[in-house]
Amino acid sequence: APHVRRLFERYATGRVTLRGITRLAMAEGLVFKRSYRALPSATVHMILQNPLYMGDMIWDGTRYHGRHEPLVSRELFEQVQDVLHGPKTELPRLTRHDHTYKGLIRCSHCGCTVGAQRHPPYVHYHCSGYKGNCGEPYLREEELDEAFRQNLERIAPDDEASEILREEMRKGASRDEESKAGVVRGFENEIASLKRRQEMLYEDRLEGRIDTLFHDTKAIEIRQKVRVLEDKIRALKAPAGPDRVEEGMEFLKLCRTAASEYPRRSGPEKREFLEKLVLKSTLGGGTVDVTFRDPFDLLADANAVWKEKKAAGESSDSLRPVWYPRRDSNPCFRLRRPTLYPSELRGHRDLVCTHPYVAPAG
Repeated sequence: APHVRRLFERYATGRVTLRGITRLAMAEGLVFKRSYRALPSATVHMILQNPLYMGDMIWDGTRYHGRHEPLVSRELFEQVQDVLHGPKTELPRLTRHDHTYKGLIRCSHCGCTVGAQRHPPYVHYHCSGYKGNCGEPYLREEELDEAFRQNLERIAPDDEASEILREEMRKGASRDEESKAGVVRGFENEIASLKRRQEMLYEDRLEGRIDTLFHDTKAIEIRQKVRVLEDKIRALKAPAGPDRVEEGMEFLKLCRTAASEYPRRSGPEKREFLEKLVLKSTLGGGTVDVTFRDPFDLLADANAVWKEKKAAGESSDSLRPVWYPRRDSNPCFRLRRPTLYPSELRGHRDLVCTHPYVAPAG
């Protein structure tokens, strides 16, 4: 079972081909029971599409919820289907030199990609000039390292702001638990209503008001709706794993230390880190302008307002609302999807709840 689960988890990332996942199945020791031969890619493809592994069975063209323990969650199974049947993405080409920032930055003047050239012992970056020479100067890789390090300082709140964020995370976790309990009660009431309808259907069939075919069709529909609601309740009541407040604290610590840790990373580690934190970056006039991904963009905006108003002489207490959450009027826990982060951020996947509820500036 763990071997099959790892196949689903690996393929759901979208960063491995079917041939690659077949090789992984071979490395995991998955073989045919009788012949002990390795599984071909066609069999692995069937495994990844089989709803049996998420707890469902198909009988006579109709899907039913089985009584067996699912090997993978319904959400993970759906992610794998999205990768299998979604649009195909071009795999990255192998290049002679794997430069850290190649393809990550665009020229702010013409929009062309900033390329890299190796001039030992240095690596220089400049606009590719596909639309013509825009006159941008060359920058050494060390200068880009420093530019990105300075941008990472934008997501590092100071000690006072960090304490406010920690307090808000604790309050937010309490509010989320209350809202989650309300969602569960709503689902339970809906299940009770569906079961009453099923009893009424049964009575109508016994008294001859409806025929057997109509009863069976509606009964199947009701059972499927009940099954979906029960799955959602189980997901909400399932152990949440590591404490979300604790994960939020780790996330906050990461933001505070990102700028100091970044120069110590290798080139591939820096690239992976930026791909997960940075939405886009442009180079113009020797300056790198960075736009962060959510939730780091909210943290950077709020941090900028905090520093600006503190420099203007406003007290920390009057600035607390800068970090207060902007609550959703209709929170929907069951629709939240995990966010992927590099190895430094593993364990902070559901940052919709765990990040410090930073309100957009303004």
